[in-house]
Amino acid sequence: MAEKQSIPEHDLSRHPLGHEPDRVSILGILWTGFGVVLLVLFAVAATWGFLDFTAPRMKVAERVGARPAPRERLSEPSLDPHQPAELEALRRREDAVLSSYGWIDEERGIARVPIDRAIEMLAERQRARDETAPPREEVDP
Repeated sequence: MAEKQSIPEHDLSRHPLGHEPDRVSILGILWTGFGVVLLVLFAVAATWGFLDFTAPRMKVAERVGARPAPRERLSEPSLDPHQPAELEALRRREDAVLSSYGWIDEERGIARVPIDRAIEMLAERQRARDETAPPREEVDP
């Protein structure tokens, strides 16, 4: 009969990071709790110190009789009664620029063309590029 070969047991001392420990670290919990208590005490002390620092100033202000000014009611926003007409005039000027030819910088030869003509010119350029470009190979997914 074949002998059973024993599987060697792993020595966990050589591999301390092999798995999580079985027990909870009470000392770690106590240190964490102690740190939280210290943090809360520090926050309370800092708040108390701030209030003690500002309290004398508040008492002086009360003795002098300094009171905040009563709040004034905010006025309504002032609207320009000519705003709709100005907006319409702005839109007419923009439409005129977009639909007419003109010089932007005549010395450098930079001109403005109507937006519709500019779109046609770009489409013609793209068609010319597409005609001269080699055909693309289609890739099956």
